[in-house]
Amino acid sequence: MSKKIVLITGTSRGIGKAIAAYLRAQGLMVYGSSRGAADVAPYHLQLDITDPASCQAAVDEVVKREGRLDVLINNAAYELVGAHEELTMTELRDQVDVNFFGAVHMMKAATPVFLKQRSGSILNISSIGSDIGWTFNAAYSAGKFALHGYSEAVRRELLPFNIFVSLVSPAGVTSGTTHLSVQRSAQTHPLFEQASKAAFEYSHSGGDLKMASSMEAVAQTVHKAIQDPRPVFMYRVGFIPRLMTTLKAILPQQLFEFFVIKAFNIPTTAPDQSKY
Repeated sequence: MSKKIVLITGTSRGIGKAIAAYLRAQGLMVYGSSRGAADVAPYHLQLDITDPASCQAAVDEVVKREGRLDVLINNAAYELVGAHEELTMTELRDQVDVNFFGAVHMMKAATPVFLKQRSGSILNISSIGSDIGWTFNAAYSAGKFALHGYSEAVRRELLPFNIFVSLVSPAGVTSGTTHLSVQRSAQTHPLFEQASKAAFEYSHSGGDLKMASSMEAVAQTVHKAIQDPRPVFMYRVGFIPRLMTTLKAILPQQLFEFFVIKAFNIPTTAPDQSKY
């Protein structure tokens, strides 16, 4: 059987780079992509996922070289930390433009190819933030929630054509480059300064290492999804995503909220407003 042809977005660092390296080691033909220079030329494409024309050009180039495309992995994303009050509308739109619409652009570019082939897989790299609204990560969670819902709906549209849409959902990832993809809101509201700063530092450092997913575990899960003859919708990476989603489903809402507040050391009292 010939090698599967894979196109991955956001492979210049972090999870995307790890997935690309792992899949290549397993014998797959992998095309990476990013806005910057090539990492494994000539199997790297310059790609701006916020530009539909750029997305279409990347898919067309892979098909031109290989004659087909078997797997699309939407990985490119970044995290924006800040209180709802702090976020500007520009920051929020930019976050969703990359983390949600970027994946949609790629899906729309690849779907005609998969329909013609009557086969294909789309793996969207999501996060636990698609199941649970992450405090001081409202914009990030909004994009991931949107990606979750969109992927689930499109999956059922494409199943009759032997095309599978799946999510890969890790917890925070111990990438060593987490700080490069985590940004903090340009605004700083004094009432949220202490708490949002703590949230930023938590995300910027990769979070609690005991709760994080390793890049290797994410890459292995992606490979499993590619190898499955009928990929399921959700692939959770590690214990924490499974635990959190299970607790959210079975616990009373107030008890689950209390658990999240304690687990992530979220402030339960507002600062003294007279100081501001």
